[in-house]
Amino acid sequence: MQCPNELGSDPAGEQLVDWIRRNGGTVRVKVGPVPGSGLRGLMAVEDIPAGESAIAVPAGLCVQLGSAASQGAELAVDVLRLRLGDPAWTARLAPYWASLPAQGSLLSKEAWSADHLDVLQDAGLAEFVMHNTDYTDEVVFPELAERLRGFPGVESVTPEEFRHWASLVAQYSFVFWNSTGEDRAQRRFLFPLGDLANHKGASNSAAELDHTRSELVLVATRNIQAGEEVTHTYSRENERNDYSLVNYFFTQELDPPRLCALDLPGEHAEDDDLGGPDSAYFGSHPDELEVQAYRLEQRLMSFPTTPEQDAVLLAKSGPSALSAVPRQIVAFRMLRKRALQAMAEEIKARAAKARGGAGGPAEDLIFWIRDSGGQAHVEIGPVNAAGLRGTLAARDFVPGDVIISVPFNLTVAIGGHSSLASELAVQLLRQRLERPGHWAALAPYWASLPPAHALYCKELALPHHAAELQDALLALEFISNAAASESVFRGNAEGIAPEHQFPSLASLPGAAQLSRADFHEAVKWVALYSFTFDDEAGELTRYLLPLLDLVNHRGDANAHVTRHAGTGAFRLEALTDIKRGEEMTHCYDERYERPDFALVNSFFLPGHGEDLLAAVDLPGGTLDGGPYPAPDSAHFPMWSLEREAERLADRLKAFPTSEAQDAALLRRRRGWLGLAWRRPPDAVALRIIEFRLRRKRALRRMVRELRDRLDNIHRRLASGGAALGRELRR
Repeated sequence: MQCPNELGSDPAGEQLVDWIRRNGGTVRVKVGPVPGSGLRGLMAVEDIPAGESAIAVPAGLCVQLGSAASQGAELAVDVLRLRLGDPAWTARLAPYWASLPAQGSLLSKEAWSADHLDVLQDAGLAEFVMHNTDYTDEVVFPELAERLRGFPGVESVTPEEFRHWASLVAQYSFVFWNSTGEDRAQRRFLFPLGDLANHKGASNSAAELDHTRSELVLVATRNIQAGEEVTHTYSRENERNDYSLVNYFFTQELDPPRLCALDLPGEHAEDDDLGGPDSAYFGSHPDELEVQAYRLEQRLMSFPTTPEQDAVLLAKSGPSALSAVPRQIVAFRMLRKRALQAMAEEIKARAAKARGGAGGPAEDLIFWIRDSGGQAHVEIGPVNAAGLRGTLAARDFVPGDVIISVPFNLTVAIGGHSSLASELAVQLLRQRLERPGHWAALAPYWASLPPAHALYCKELALPHHAAELQDALLALEFISNAAASESVFRGNAEGIAPEHQFPSLASLPGAAQLSRADFHEAVKWVALYSFTFDDEAGELTRYLLPLLDLVNHRGDANAHVTRHAGTGAFRLEALTDIKRGEEMTHCYDERYERPDFALVNSFFLPGHGEDLLAAVDLPGGTLDGGPYPAPDSAHFPMWSLEREAERLADRLKAFPTSEAQDAALLRRRRGWLGLAWRRPPDAVALRIIEFRLRRKRALRRMVRELRDRLDNIHRRLASGGAALGRELRR
């Protein structure tokens, strides 16, 4: 019922709508690609109040098949019996047959290829799928000629055609009671047009058989606005990706992630209704929770690839790209593993809370700082709807109050401020090898840092991410820094002292155990988490500062990071009144208010107020220049308005994608899996797409503002603005 459509128009869908209307049906939708996902679906062409029909198809245009409990192969026999036995009926339904997917474009458990089973990475799931496929191929199809003896054309039905019909009826049929009498039974029906409504857990319509009017209908379950997609819930089980994959060959990237049915505790895996939240299927006793967390972690470890490796496979393009079917299966197993990771972490935290223990590395970090003579009047947790981690005030503060104080002996001085992050990473690893005791003493800090796979920086950027920037200069910043990091690692970087290159560690004890992954982790920590302060000799030095590195950036921050002149402790001090529970922020650097600087240097986007122009879009602006304070208009002198408006307009036209296309990619982030032929954007690409969308919107806003200012000047000149004329001539 979810079919990719590569074209903007859908002639077969339009003919189907016209056919239903000509035969007395009601259609208040159109067929076409759904904005933001590209799936073929139904869009309302008018407002549809709750309780009214979006579609009403006369029963004579629909196809009643066998029992609701029948498998797809059995139902395929029913369809072929009708098609071969009544050619006139088959011809009458020609617009419906034409609207259905072509042979070879569907896949369900009735028609899997053995080549794809290993891609699942689950022997039990593969066995279930193969059982259904074997039933189609080895039981029902060999009996087809006998079951339809005497039907003209039955001998010409190929195994491929039979598999297609088995998949089609399995995916496209609806279950309804066939009558209202005592002898009623649940039957399968093919519901023209209704079968193009896509699945959604929180849908806006329901499928019904109206026995009074003898119609199959999609009834609005809430008010539906014109232009809104009309969806219905196939079943609550389809919120589980293993169920939706094997039955309909689609998956969903849900928020929060949902476990597969097979990964729920054993007593629930076969439940009829699996639509509840994952947490409802786990107990509350800490012993039980720890057992379940261990079970999920063991299952996760049993897979031959990690979710990160699956994401790399999905990101391949060109000749090495996965074809449509393996891509969908790899996407399924990646989402499955991510859900396992998330649930294992959640129930471990629940177990710790139930035992009254610490809540995790963040809380351990706070206790460690306090126990070491520091101050930490904060809580660590999500600070926005997207789940961004930050610091929250544990009490009220007034300007000058010390919120956090980290003793100097808990910090790490890495090296000179002007060094590359990759050079400093080598110095950090040198400390790990030369001072193992000090490194071990900092264990609560290392445990509080995000895992390396969750971080991204220009020093380790990938070429396809650089291309997503749609800007040669910004891409060069990614590529050149990544190349420099690789050179430092290999020991062939020009202009860098030998002791700052990775091979210089080779003679130290334990160096043989250091890997590329260790180097990459150190690079990310230095690039994203270090601060610059004067050391005791007055030299600008990069430091790692526990807990302070969890304070997020804001241009108009309510706190700032300082260093105590006497003790050398690093502190977060309040700049404004701060209420308990309020997020604390500090300004990393004024240049971080420009989105290109923030993205390239720390891979985040400033999220406060109106989007500002990128630094590189300002007149004479560069990525390393500035700061360029707001507002943007202050950087455009009156005499340059016309030229600058044209320059920005030309820049906007030069991008290979439009704002609408970028916005569609971002909306698709929860539903890309329906687009089986398209490489899904990973989290890094999504951040870059968000950046370029915001950049384009800021450019369009500024072009409009400059032209408005220019028009205003012309009007003032036309009305005799002599003073303005003298100002322009100056």
